[in-house]
Amino acid sequence: MRRELGRDVDSARRLYDVLFGQLPPEANREHTIVVPDGNTASAPADTLRDSAGALLLETRTISYVLAATVLQVVRNEKYHRREDTFLGVGDVPYQNQGHVS
Repeated sequence: MRRELGRDVDSARRLYDVLFGQLPPEANREHTIVVPDGNTASAPADTLRDSAGALLLETRTISYVLAATVLQVVRNEKYHRREDTFLGVGDVPYQNQGHVS
């Protein structure tokens, strides 16, 4: 049976130490942006626990970004200042998907 990370305090602390424990103090801010990749994509960062046992979600604001390049585009001031920018996504009918949309 697979244990849930949020309930396995020791594993949650060890993973926190690996991912966040070696960061310099100036990087230890109230807001953390997570770019999940590889094996870390399956472990939600907000369920990790710091050395005091507090959930990361209790001590920081967590945001997730699909890729670092997406974060760069979002942070680009020219991108934000365009008022005519629009992204729309609809129910696109894909071919040969086994009647799943």
